[in-house]
Amino acid sequence: MTTATMPPLISVVIYGPIEQSPLAQAIESVGTQGIEHLELLIGDNNIAAAQGEYIAFLATTDLFEPGTLKARLNYLLSNPDTDLIHSPVKLIDLDGKDLGAVITRPKAITFDAAINPIHLSGVMGKTQLFRGLSLSQDPALGWYQGWLLFAQVLSTGVTSEYVEHGGAQHRVCQTPTLELELQRHQAALDVVLGWIYAPSHAVITKPRYRFPPLTVAKRLRELSLFIWCLISGNAHVCRSMMKNSGLVAFLNTWLVKSLRDEIYLQLAYHYQVNLRSQPEQLAQETKATIVQHAMVLGLRERAPSLLLALCECFDIPYPQEPATILADFNDMATASVHTPSPWVLITSFRTHGAADEVQNCAQILLDNCGTAGIDQVHVLLEGPPSILENLLAPAQVQALHTYQESGKLIFSPISSRPDYKTLFDYANTLGHVSAAIANADMRLPETAVRQMNAGRVADGNPIYALTRWNHTKTGDFLQGMQAHPPWPQWPPDARHYFEKHCLSYDCYVFDTPISVPPELASVSMATYGCDTAIAAMLRTEGYQVHNPCLSIQTLHLDEKMRDYAGTQGQQDLSNNVASFGLAIMRRYAQHPIYAHSLQQLSILEKQTAWLGGPGNSDVMHTIFLNLGATPWTKQGNYPPFSSIHITIQDGNLDTAEEALANIPAAIERNLFIFWELNGFPQGGHIADLLVNHPRFEAIGYPLFGYQRQSVLHQDIASKNAQIVLRNLYQMISELLLG
Repeated sequence: MTTATMPPLISVVIYGPIEQSPLAQAIESVGTQGIEHLELLIGDNNIAAAQGEYIAFLATTDLFEPGTLKARLNYLLSNPDTDLIHSPVKLIDLDGKDLGAVITRPKAITFDAAINPIHLSGVMGKTQLFRGLSLSQDPALGWYQGWLLFAQVLSTGVTSEYVEHGGAQHRVCQTPTLELELQRHQAALDVVLGWIYAPSHAVITKPRYRFPPLTVAKRLRELSLFIWCLISGNAHVCRSMMKNSGLVAFLNTWLVKSLRDEIYLQLAYHYQVNLRSQPEQLAQETKATIVQHAMVLGLRERAPSLLLALCECFDIPYPQEPATILADFNDMATASVHTPSPWVLITSFRTHGAADEVQNCAQILLDNCGTAGIDQVHVLLEGPPSILENLLAPAQVQALHTYQESGKLIFSPISSRPDYKTLFDYANTLGHVSAAIANADMRLPETAVRQMNAGRVADGNPIYALTRWNHTKTGDFLQGMQAHPPWPQWPPDARHYFEKHCLSYDCYVFDTPISVPPELASVSMATYGCDTAIAAMLRTEGYQVHNPCLSIQTLHLDEKMRDYAGTQGQQDLSNNVASFGLAIMRRYAQHPIYAHSLQQLSILEKQTAWLGGPGNSDVMHTIFLNLGATPWTKQGNYPPFSSIHITIQDGNLDTAEEALANIPAAIERNLFIFWELNGFPQGGHIADLLVNHPRFEAIGYPLFGYQRQSVLHQDIASKNAQIVLRNLYQMISELLLG
């Protein structure tokens, strides 16, 4: 604690109701932090009294985790340009047991992201940022009072950085009632969002921010309320909410993983259970009742992602339709077809990985060697073969030797993880072959190989970039947007557009010789975005790329976790986008039109002329997504690239009602939408404009994440920006048409 001669370094304000609260435990958690010069203040109105250089907050119901303040202080002292930080706040029950849910946003936050609630017990910053501010005394807000204070600080222009190891624990003290939840929801809309979106806040119009429409901010709160009502036995409220088509459309823009996190949070909040680690804590009867309510509400048809997330949280199979999910394949796809050239599989293998991973991939390798239709399996082997053999059973070692001696299995040593140019170049050394490049954890069944051979001949020998099917305990299911297990277990027809992962492929089928761009040497296997980069670069070389994964099931057998959202994953993605950028710039370096436009991408601006959705910040990344996306199809059914132009005059969306009604179908068909707008003085992306319109809100939400679109305000965009945008559209069209 502080002394009379030494001013405090940190002031900790313990706020919130004191009566019947575990205040003593909160105070104890502060006292054990090991900070010498610390000031402790108790009461909501003590911010003004804080004398420390830094200020932290702790609700009377909450606890600091051991070492929290030291971790936060070390970060602030090591990063002198940072004045504000936030850390995760875990939910615990009355006995201090972890409930498996976290209130957090694991990234830097500016004012335009203030619509996401942050718990004040996870916040620390320079005391001067909080001068003149105070905690709201509105009892309906609950812990949202801290969210409002945090937003008020962000409105000054400061950025809050995320510090993972500086967390707190929020104790859930009572089961909420419907009345209290509705009061808190309304307080969030009126008090917090009402303040954030107050007209006096000129900051929301500054160029550095991309402020979401108020409608979107309100929908975020409605999403949380909807899930709480569903799991708490208040489905009648959900039924009323689902009458709003805008909310239903908003539900369908969320990925299963994000919905699952919110479900775990609301389950912890309402039932004080940790279903992540102890699924038995919630009775099976309760789970079944909740899922039954979801089915009665029609979530399978209207919000399938939410239903799947619910089923995964409860470890319940996704409700299947009685009809067969996939149509029968054409006779040509199941018949035995003679291939004039050898059919080879090329993969890579690391012998120095985890033992269970090596053993899994080794068994897959042996299975592929035994697949009829695969003439040879070529393995680029990283590490000595002896390590591989030491991890295998004697029978597996014998099978490995037998395949090598017969010439079906060929090992080629490499020193490090291969890039994709190395793999394609290796295929070219094999002469005239039909080849498949696949990851080591991919098994190619005999039926799939036959379908590849027959289908490509019938399709005119395009390149196949195939989305994988994840092998699970209940069946095989196509890869969705979730990059790690547990793999979503639902049929293709139950997925909405944004859960169909048309950017991920684990098997590429082609004929040699094949010409690939030199920039592919910078794209390594198993890096985030490598799949998209390969498809996009192959298209820049003039190849047709198809993804008939609805007919061809290549099986993925792996349960290891992946963290593509982490620092390394984001660095890999940036590298792969940059490599693609170099490839397309080289491809059009001498083009009389496209070369100049590709060098002028920075001239495009979201409010007047833009490519892709409003959340995008990098035009080259949007081109990357346009050319790398390969929609799911069946063999022989490849709709050609097509587009629609929608013109809206006089700033009046109502005049385009008939055209706007076609947008959902256009998205499902992967059409490129070219928006031409006039009469909107402030500009704005079409998604924002539609969401803010009372009749077209539901149409606007899918456009936030849709990349095949361009928005042009003809009356306010510069002439150069209009030229660049039209040229980019023409370039993308030519490449996708092949």
